Amino acid sequence: MLPFTTTLGQSIATVKDEYREGTFALFLNESGSSKLFGLTCRHVPFPDSNKAAYKWNETLPKIELVQPGTETLNERREDVEGALQAWNSPAANKFRDAAEIHQIQAKKNLEMIESLEEVSTRVVGHVVFSPAYELFESDWVEDFAVIELDKEKFKNGMKNVVIIDSIAWEQKHASKVDENFNFFRNNPPRFLPLLSAVPMTKLFDKKWKLDSDGDYFQVVGKRGKATRLTFGYINDVVSIQRLGRDDYSQELCILSFKYTPFSGKGDSGSAVFDVQGNVYGMITSGHTGLTARTDITYVTPLDRILARIEKDEGRRFELP
Repeated sequence: MLPFTTTLGQSIATVKDEYREGTFALFLNESGSSKLFGLTCRHVPFPDSNKAAYKWNETLPKIELVQPGTETLNERREDVEGALQAWNSPAANKFRDAAEIHQIQAKKNLEMIESLEEVSTRVVGHVVFSPAYELFESDWVEDFAVIELDKEKFKNGMKNVVIIDSIAWEQKHASKVDENFNFFRNNPPRFLPLLSAVPMTKLFDKKWKLDSDGDYFQVVGKRGKATRLTFGYINDVVSIQRLGRDDYSQELCILSFKYTPFSGKGDSGSAVFDVQGNVYGMITSGHTGLTARTDITYVTPLDRILARIEKDEGRRFELP
């Protein structure tokens, strides 16, 4: 029941727009504070038409976020109802003991889902600040929002952990793999902790082994609301994305493997990481190609986001 866990890659939405979903990126700790924070894309809680800076104070209504969004909740209800129907079918009588266990679990899951139908029961926090959607220092676009999380919903504190439940066939057998991913794909862990942000100066560190064409590349993964766990590889140059008539933004570019797109609509906000638990950044947008191989995913470096917050807000955040 992934949408109801505290692992990364979960669906989130706002109370006012509960069907417009994105992905929760990361948990953050603030230096000198006992509060718990989170990170996602700005355009998850704010519509694209709203580009103004936002900073919450007591005089403003809260922009509350829920987990999961209502679309995801309904999808999981359908999954559970389908499973319950299957284990109640005549074919399941061949496995009566197992069927009874699965029926009990499915009924419990259904009860939990029904208890969350009212959107207010899924509120996990509210946006505390988000800069204006514009270029920062004339190159990287600012597309992020910091969330103050309800500690009552996260009583034990949080760690950034990704569930590694499957690796697509072509990603397992891709010829373009770095030496760490080569080991990882053959020995996948159940849980991968994300521990540190990759410094800006190390984003294109050429320390990985060569592929058959003599090229360097770094395999990275993400877990998102829409396409779940996928892997791709970093283009070794900073991509330029056009934002408007005269504005161009630098972005970290992730390319897909042959058959599986790295990301899709609803994955905005997903953390991008390598198999050693280093976080490269957060997905902000993408372009769909004619094939999965021509899909492009754009990522804002986490190191850049944290530096921006410290410089302009005077607040120092780090991964727990």
